Amino acid sequence: MGQRFLSFRTAEGDHVSEWSPAADALSRRLAAAVEASGYATDFEACRYAGMQDWEFLARGHGQEFVVVLVLCGFRPNRWFVTLNDTHCKQLESLAVEAVVHPVLEGAVREWPGASGLRWHADASSLREV
Repeated sequence: MGQRFLSFRTAEGDHVSEWSPAADALSRRLAAAVEASGYATDFEACRYAGMQDWEFLARGHGQEFVVVLVLCGFRPNRWFVTLNDTHCKQLESLAVEAVVHPVLEGAVREWPGASGLRWHADASSLREV
């Protein structure tokens, strides 16, 4: 498979009152971009034990997958976005990646203060973010 994780930084502070609203808004922006590509999105489908607030299910074009936004560090805030299947495993679909990755990258690029966008083939290089 190709590049699996999109990492980036944002300017929000490291206090929960700053990064939590940003994460909510960014997650909604990602969902809107995915919806504009012809997928239906559903945040409620991912609200069960062990799932974080910034995951949403996407369905369409005969596919079903989860978009996951993760805050992985502070000062500056460091994030990544990845696609999972519905069993919390990495999505194995080049067809979905080809459509959705550019959409996600575009949504992040438009986020005020986003910088350092980079694709990673696996999680091992996320420590460098």
